[in-house]
Amino acid sequence: MREDQRVRLNDLRDELVETALLDADPKLWSAAGKAPADMTQEERGNAYWCRKLAVSTVTLLTKVQGILETHGKPTAGNGKDEGDLDKEIRLAEKEAQAMLERAQSNVH
Repeated sequence: MREDQRVRLNDLRDELVETALLDADPKLWSAAGKAPADMTQEERGNAYWCRKLAVSTVTLLTKVQGILETHGKPTAGNGKDEGDLDKEIRLAEKEAQAMLERAQSNVH
């Protein structure tokens, strides 16, 4: 992994950690503190979506961390050529950007 790739992935990981902390905070979810029986159908749907968003963010964070761990320090058998790694980084950045935009558009 080139140093510029490592820096980009580290920056992306740091942004995703901050986003995951916000997305996973149950106090920030729709209908926070309400029992499901006390929620309207819309509140249940929104609360479910909040949970899915948190899971998606953590999943993407895990993928980025995995790329860093797998390719950060080359060892026998784990190397990909730089073109493949660039493609993975671009895909992870694209997923992260879309996720950040969705999260920002739903901030109250």
